[in-house]
Amino acid sequence: MAGDKLEWDGVGVLSKGLAGEIRFDASLKGMTIGELIPANKVIRENAQHLVRVGEDQKTSTEMMERLVPEEEKRSYWWAAALIIGLLALFFLAWYFSARRLDSSATGNQQKLEPQKEAATYKLSE
Repeated sequence: MAGDKLEWDGVGVLSKGLAGEIRFDASLKGMTIGELIPANKVIRENAQHLVRVGEDQKTSTEMMERLVPEEEKRSYWWAAALIIGLLALFFLAWYFSARRLDSSATGNQQKLEPQKEAATYKLSE
């Protein structure tokens, strides 16, 4: 029922409110019991312990190796392609500056003369 109280000696009072909620009022609010003991956090580096992974048990170092990604090795292939491309541009600039920039600079300079073919037929007279 609403308004019922349960006194817990030395701890506090449990009571039920009108909406059905349970409240606790502590009787030790301002009191300190005993001395305060400092708690120091202990961190052990490289300590191993078992970790359950699915149905298997692995050590913590095995899981750290799996979960921590390896550093990616950087690839500098693009630097070699850039150097080759720049060398090709310098070569083309030199080539066209030495030979003038017109159609004869890039074309074939040999004169072609068609060969005379032997007749494959004879005319009858």
